[in-house]
Amino acid sequence: MIALLAFPLIVEPLLGARMIGLIWTAGFVILGGMLFWSGRLAKLNNVTREQSSIAPQIEPAPNNIRRLYWIILAAIPSSLMLAVTSKISADIGSFPLVWIIPLALYLVSFIIAFSGRHFLSAERQAVIIPACLIFLLFATRIEGISAVGWTNFLILIVTFFLLAIIAHKRLYDARPSEDHLTQFYIFMSLGGALGGFFNSIIATHMFNDIHEVPIVIAAASILIWNGKTKPTLTDMIRAIVFGGIAILVALLLPKFIGDTLAQPNLIAVTFVGFLLVFILKNSAWQSAISLALFVLVTYFAAQPNHVYQTRSVFGVHRIVDNDGVREYFNGTTLHGAERISEKGSRPTPLTYYHPNGPMGRIMLAAQTQETTSIGIVGLGVGSLACYRQPHQNWDLYEIDPVVDDIARNPNLFNFVDQCAADIPTHIGDARLVLAKQTPKNFDILLIDAFSSDAIPVHLITKEAIELYLSHMNDNGILVMHISNRYFALQKPLSKIASELGLIALGTRYAPATNAKNVDQASAVAIFARNQSAIERFVKDDTWRSMTSDYRHLWTDDYSNLLSTLR
Repeated sequence: MIALLAFPLIVEPLLGARMIGLIWTAGFVILGGMLFWSGRLAKLNNVTREQSSIAPQIEPAPNNIRRLYWIILAAIPSSLMLAVTSKISADIGSFPLVWIIPLALYLVSFIIAFSGRHFLSAERQAVIIPACLIFLLFATRIEGISAVGWTNFLILIVTFFLLAIIAHKRLYDARPSEDHLTQFYIFMSLGGALGGFFNSIIATHMFNDIHEVPIVIAAASILIWNGKTKPTLTDMIRAIVFGGIAILVALLLPKFIGDTLAQPNLIAVTFVGFLLVFILKNSAWQSAISLALFVLVTYFAAQPNHVYQTRSVFGVHRIVDNDGVREYFNGTTLHGAERISEKGSRPTPLTYYHPNGPMGRIMLAAQTQETTSIGIVGLGVGSLACYRQPHQNWDLYEIDPVVDDIARNPNLFNFVDQCAADIPTHIGDARLVLAKQTPKNFDILLIDAFSSDAIPVHLITKEAIELYLSHMNDNGILVMHISNRYFALQKPLSKIASELGLIALGTRYAPATNAKNVDQASAVAIFARNQSAIERFVKDDTWRSMTSDYRHLWTDDYSNLLSTLR
């Protein structure tokens, strides 16, 4: 626990990657030596037990049902931890080190549960478990209500923590005698691994949204059962009947509520869920089965109607139509938009790429015969492609193939299709791809790969900037879109520019129009080897020299993202 918190907060800010690697290597060597020495001591000091006339009582080996129970109890909190982390990142917004809070609470729940102390009585657990599950369901259905974002965050964290403690306490109570503890810990570890495997691998490839959240909530309904009774046919029938009735009421009730209350679907599901649990409170199996059905059906029956939605290892990709504008989101971050009325024609770049914005003004200035080669890192919906001129050669770099598919699909967006369908997209990490290519001699290289807390630090180190410069001609400029809710990226960039002797300018743009997502605020930095390159593309006086007293030079060996928090 201490090591988990110390690594990002103390070790990374103080030590470089090379030193951390050396310390880890030395630590593993020392650990291996200590384990070997412990084994030798155990062998040398082996003492045979005194024979007893009374044969010891050996507990029968656990059967497969009991082993499966261990796996399930270990898998639920593991999967729930990852599901809650994904939900927070997707709906509330990714913020720095968001993963540490659920992971720390997950580890703390182990400490509490395996301490052997009584945490909650069976009577209190019978109330807390269903309540936590309903509140979790509430939190998964609250998407889009930005006013209660942090309330939603607290609901997710607190309910997850309580359920994790209870699950791990059940696991502790279900442990066998010391004769079979080895396999107990093996199956416990297997359950934790399977929970993570479901979220990280299976869910990512099977679902187009974070559907593992309601599935894990439904699976967690098993915690209502105390592990001592077996379900009967009557339990199953009553659970299905009551669950079916509750589902119908929850789906039909919003039509009667109408517009008298905000979010009628959310209120109906929450109210009926609590009512269902109250009615079946005296039957653990009936309550568990009916609640699992209720959670799954009400969740999947009320999915929003998006134009397009898919998922990759880089997140959930969602396209929605809003007031005549088609918008593309990755998580909560807007990555581009297009007017629906311009479908089939040459569309106008919107949001950060609008002609009024800094990137738009640079691209307009680049529409000259002297500017022949441009590189773009980070495709989005391809908005910048419509600044391309017939005589120019462009290269696009995108790490996520799904993003390239979205940008090139004319049924979704038209920028690439109408303006530059022949532009090649180099799929992969831009820095690795550029390192393999011969110098491109770019007039402009634009880096647009930063969003929320997903900062690819390796793209803004001294060595990375040197690589970019090697692909630019002497009068070219490096443009970096550094709009970010949490990090002041101009700090390390200004330090790198000073170290490399570059001219660095920055601007923060705020649009005059109030039209949603047509023209959006942005922060942009540009770097050049000489003043003539700046004058070639900067035609307004909104740019200011980037200076900073930031002390740390970011290199491939050292970076400190937390030091740039706003």
